[in-house]
Amino acid sequence: MCIRDRLPTQGTKLVPADKIPVMQTLDAALLATMEPHILQGLKGGIEYFNQGPKAKYGKTFVELNTQEAEAFCDAWANSNEVPQRALAMGLKKLVGLAYWANPPTWEPLGYDGPVTVKWGLKSLGNNPLPKV
Repeated sequence: MCIRDRLPTQGTKLVPADKIPVMQTLDAALLATMEPHILQGLKGGIEYFNQGPKAKYGKTFVELNTQEAEAFCDAWANSNEVPQRALAMGLKKLVGLAYWANPPTWEPLGYDGPVTVKWGLKSLGNNPLPKV
């Protein structure tokens, strides 16, 4: 909620986040390929984040209205507690990656896709950099 609403698309050529399948991309492209132990840890962190507002608001993050969610995200992003800052920033980055992974978001930037596709380059996968 806080991250989607804060993507600065209003008044720009950028595609509004609610027009992009951000969460579906996150699930399919990022989470689906994670090692089970890493995914389990991430899910635990997400649950910790979701429960975080209970102390102040008496409800979970998904139950907050937009104003409360923004205040909560800001509080955790600026917290002195490392786990809170790390989760707020980590989740923000994951959602940002999921947004920009969608081709409709590229056109307003003038990006027309990976050159490997345009130039017909064969993918070599994750190979190490050449040694000099």
